[in-house]
Amino acid sequence: SVPLEGCPHDFKVAHIEYIRAWEDILSWAEKNDGWAGRARAVWQGFQKGFCFDFNMDTMPMLVEIQKLEDTRKETYRRLEDVALKYGVTFQ
Repeated sequence: SVPLEGCPHDFKVAHIEYIRAWEDILSWAEKNDGWAGRARAVWQGFQKGFCFDFNMDTMPMLVEIQKLEDTRKETYRRLEDVALKYGVTFQ
C-alpha cells in the first residue's frame, strides 16, 4: 500500500477508488475460478459466436469482466489526472 499521509484529498480518493477497482477484479476472479475463469468466459463467448454477432446479452460473464475492466481503466485515468494536476511527471 502507498502511504497517503500528506497527500491531497482528491488524490487519496482517486487512489482508493483505483485500489477498490483492482479488489473488485480480484474478488471476481476468486469467485470465477481465477483467471482461468476469465479465459473460459472468453472461450465460451467464441463458441457461442460472440466474434460474429457481438451479442453481449448472451455472455453475462463477459459483460461483468468488461464492466470491471472499464471501471479499473476509468479509476486509473482519474488517478493519473489528479497526479498530473499536482505536477507529477511520468516517464
